[in-house]
Amino acid sequence: VLLKLLEEEKESQGGILLSKGAAKPDTTVGEVVAVGDDDLDRNGNPVPMDVAVGNLVRFRFGNEVKLDIAKSEFRSVSASECLAKWT
Repeated sequence: VLLKLLEEEKESQGGILLSKGAAKPDTTVGEVVAVGDDDLDRNGNPVPMDVAVGNLVRFRFGNEVKLDIAKSEFRSVSASECLAKWT
C-alpha cells in the first residue's frame, strides 16, 4: 500500500502551538494513493485488501519504506500494518 503522508498539525484545536519534536509518534496517518496485489496468507492463498485508493489510514510506525517524491513524503507499508481506515 502506497501512502501520501498528511501534514502534521502545528496548532491544536484550542490554539496551542505543538512542538514538532516533543514526542516521537508510534503511528502515523496517510492517504492511500495506490494498492498492490492482494496479500497472501501462510498457505499462499490471496487475501483481499481492506483498503482502497482515497482511504485515510493510520499505520504502525517503524516498518514502512520511506519515499520522497516531488517534495511530498510517501510511505510504502504492508496492508497488515494499516491499523484503522476512514474516508
